[in-house]
Amino acid sequence: MAIFSIDIPDDAVDRVLGAVVVNYGWQVEIENPEFNEEEEENDSNLRMIPNPESQSVFANRIVREFLINNVKSAEAKVAAEIARTAAIEAVDINIIDAS
Repeated sequence: MAIFSIDIPDDAVDRVLGAVVVNYGWQVEIENPEFNEEEEENDSNLRMIPNPESQSVFANRIVREFLINNVKSAEAKVAAEIARTAAIEAVDINIIDAS
């Protein structure tokens, strides 16, 4: 498998990660998927929990999703154009002047 990497100057890493987490909505706390609405909130039934995904893991996931979505979008555009061309070429119609 190929590795795709980018170099970020050491003094810019925090800015870059910070920008990604702000722009894509990373949160310090997230809703607890195991929260029980039928019980009172307490130490063993918290509505919000610390985000288990670190900022760097989050940013890495967002960049991978960005690349995946761009590949899908580009390939969909190419496939749509191929399908459009094939559909146009498949039309066989003869319209004559009846006058």
